[in-house]
Amino acid sequence: MFEENYSQDIITILIFGSLIIFFLLKKFDKKSIIYGVLTKADIVKLSLFDFYYFLLLILNTSIFISFFKKEVFRLNETALIAFCLLVFFFSQSLAQLAIAWAFNFVKLIFNYLKQKMILANGFLIFIFVINISITYTQSYLHIFLYIGLIFITSYTIFSFLKVLSKHKKIISENLFYFILYLCTLEIIPLFTFYKLLMGEIQS
Repeated sequence: MFEENYSQDIITILIFGSLIIFFLLKKFDKKSIIYGVLTKADIVKLSLFDFYYFLLLILNTSIFISFFKKEVFRLNETALIAFCLLVFFFSQSLAQLAIAWAFNFVKLIFNYLKQKMILANGFLIFIFVINISITYTQSYLHIFLYIGLIFITSYTIFSFLKVLSKHKKIISENLFYFILYLCTLEIIPLFTFYKLLMGEIQS
């Protein structure tokens, strides 16, 4: 009973603490959180606020994954997931930049990575709603978990297509290399990371 109440207190602090930090950031950052979705520009600018939003996204995505896997919140597992997500995203980005440098298309990949982060941050407000729903509506936990998963998958696909649409001319001219890039630096690392993460949580 004590452990259950303790977990509920911790997750309440994390979720509502994240919300307070988010609204404080928005007080100083006038750019829309869904700026990445709204803008039609090929080149976007990252600010320090975008990195703060990204950290909040990592934290709240970790809470969702922890719930989705075990249907219960555990602080140590959430911290492990958050750490793994951070390491994965930054390692993947560094690998992409290294390959881009080797083949002399750093500018293109750098713009792509910026767009990817800004579009990911656009999901932050949705993950807040999802986490609040799965935390305080235990009777409908499975429904909210799968609704959340559908939202995350749909937004991820939409964001990826949005980024690709801005570079469709370059992609169409280099379709083979794009497919090779997609498999080796996006799909395979993500699938491998998913298998490793799920295995780590299960153990």
